Formats: sequence, C-alpha cells, structure tokens
Amino acid sequence: AEDGVLESAGDGWKVVRAFTLGDPSLRGREILDSGTSGAAELDLIVRCGDRLAEALSGVADPLDLLYRGDAFASVVRLYSESVTARVFNGLVKEAVREVLRDWPPGRRLRVLEIGAGTGGTTGYVLEALAGREVPYLFTDISPAFVQAARERFQHNPGFRSHVLDIEKDPASQGLTGCQFDLVIAANVLHATGDLADT
Repeated sequence: AEDGVLESAGDGWKVVRAFTLGDPSLRGREILDSGTSGAAELDLIVRCGDRLAEALSGVADPLDLLYRGDAFASVVRLYSESVTARVFNGLVKEAVREVLRDWPPGRRLRVLEIGAGTGGTTGYVLEALAGREVPYLFTDISPAFVQAARERFQHNPGFRSHVLDIEKDPASQGLTGCQFDLVIAANVLHATGDLADT
C-alpha cells in the first residue's frame, strides 16, 4: 500500500498497479556479485527461477535443474556452506565430539549415516572424527549420491558408501549383521512415506 501497489478495499485489498522488480535474474546476479551471505541459496534460486515455468509445465526436469552438471556443486554448497547448514551441521559436529569425549578408550565407534545425500553433514562429522579410524558407512537411496560421496570422502580411513532405502529392510540390501554405535539421519526421515514405520 505504501508503494502504491495495493489499495484498501473495505475489509480487503485491491491491486491498483503491477508490482515489478525488473529482471529478477539480473537482480539475483547483482546480489551474488556483491559477495553477500546466502550465495548458495541465491545461486539455486536464480538457476531454478530462470526455468521455473519450464519445470512447472514439464518441459524441464526439476531434478536436472538441481542435480545435473554444475548445478550439483550448488546443491553441495547449499547443504554444507549456507548459513543454516553451517549452524545445524556445526551442532551435529559438536554432538559427535561430545560422544567421542565419553567413548571408551580402545573401542571403535561405528557410524551409520542414513540419507546422507550430498554429504553436507558428512563433511562436518568426518572433521569431528579426524585422526581416528572410524568405520563410517555413508548411505543414500540415490546411487549417484553414493558414488559422489565415495569420490569425495574416500581418503578418510574407514569410510564406505552404500545404497540404502531406509524404508526397506536393511538386511535385504546387503547390511545383514551390521551394527552401529551412532546413527546420523540429518534432514531425511521426514521425507519417507511413513515416518513411524521408518
């Protein structure tokens, strides 16, 4: 209303002129070039926003916009470098350090990460485990994420990656007899069909 876009109309509002910001892609790129925080989020907004109509109409595959080519690097940055990712992953890292403080000397800590995706949380947890040979099993439902994690984290002693659909019996997916001391499921279980069953 202050900018003259809306006008009071009884107990509601009436649009009196178009609200425009100019070219949103150009504005997004200006913000990115300014070096402001939120670059990971903004990069994806610009990338996907430019092709939103195509994604909504089915002309473009939304998953391709997020995960194909250099877009994948943007998603990795989002889940590891964005402000919220740094806060939440930092909390997970501190929780793992706290577990290690009280862990019995000489006993190996066996870690399972479920739905690890791009490895945003994984990187933080592996920092907390640095200097220790810890059996770490990175799992995700996506073979592409599992392969990318294998390439990114294979230098960590004890690191393995495996495809796992947590909505199905892990034993039927090659994890018969596996035992873990610490299970990490960051931002994933809510995406399953039945949270209680999962």
